[in-house]
Amino acid sequence: MDLGLEAAGIGKTIWQVEKDPYARRVLKRHWPDVQRFDDVKAVGATSLGRAHVIHGGFPCTDTSVSGQVVRDQAGLDGAHSSLWWEMLRVCGELLPEFIIVENPPGLITNRNGIGRVLGGLSDIGYDARYDTLSSSACGAPHARFRVFIIARRVVPDTHRERLPEREGLEADWAYATTPGSARWFSEPDVGRVARGIPNRVDRMRCLGNAITPAVAYQVGLALRTMIECTAPSVAT
Repeated sequence: MDLGLEAAGIGKTIWQVEKDPYARRVLKRHWPDVQRFDDVKAVGATSLGRAHVIHGGFPCTDTSVSGQVVRDQAGLDGAHSSLWWEMLRVCGELLPEFIIVENPPGLITNRNGIGRVLGGLSDIGYDARYDTLSSSACGAPHARFRVFIIARRVVPDTHRERLPEREGLEADWAYATTPGSARWFSEPDVGRVARGIPNRVDRMRCLGNAITPAVAYQVGLALRTMIECTAPSVAT
């Protein structure tokens, strides 16, 4: 997510919270000088720097419909997905100008997850817009639908809107296409079983949880549109 938001001109990453060891190594490679924490339950206003934008994707284990029957899932009260409330707590302590939340579509269909997330954001003074975006809409050869919520710090308001629609990608992402083709390369060739290369198992898992940078870029552009539309005019 950080790569796409930075490419959209949202700003520089100043800290990250990630528990998975392999994902932490990937983040360190891209952002070697960024402060990194491994437990969202242990951070807050006293340990994190003030940020204009906080974004996060809490575990979807208890909300995703993948491989499970929806009625058997605990939703935001589950052992894993309940980390959303920790993210909300951090946001409530730091009160950034904007918050971006990401999760699979099960957040909408499972136990009113979307309503509870929006309600929590409203409780700490944010108005939110949300939409479901897919990687294929950005030119990738896979769907990977994700729900994105953009919340802005305002006087509490229950009005909900959808993200502004945008068409296609900017040329910044040309590196992801084959020469003379508008299609992306396939997903990296990492087999489910790779004897002697244990990192491939971790990589496969992280790829499954990752946000396509081009999608994050579009979310960043939507955020920029919101910023530009709400910026006060300056008299000259």
